[in-house]
Amino acid sequence: MVDIENWMGELAEKLTGRFGPRLLFLGLQGSYGRGEAGEDSDIDVAAVTGWSWPTWTPTGPLSGKCPRERRPAASFAGRGS
Repeated sequence: MVDIENWMGELAEKLTGRFGPRLLFLGLQGSYGRGEAGEDSDIDVAAVTGWSWPTWTPTGPLSGKCPRERRPAASFAGRGS
């Protein structure tokens, strides 16, 4: 099972490095957020930024740390610029 606290810490670091103060919220949802995650659980993350997202795909250094069947599902929302 994924060490979710470390994984979220790494994600927060990466997103803060990329978006700085425009990152308004980062939250864990789903089974990990409820403390009910099991071996087959995916990782559901919600992030809110201070600008609109044209598109986003869950690729890159953090998604590569999860086995393919547990890649993160992410929701990003922006307040507009």
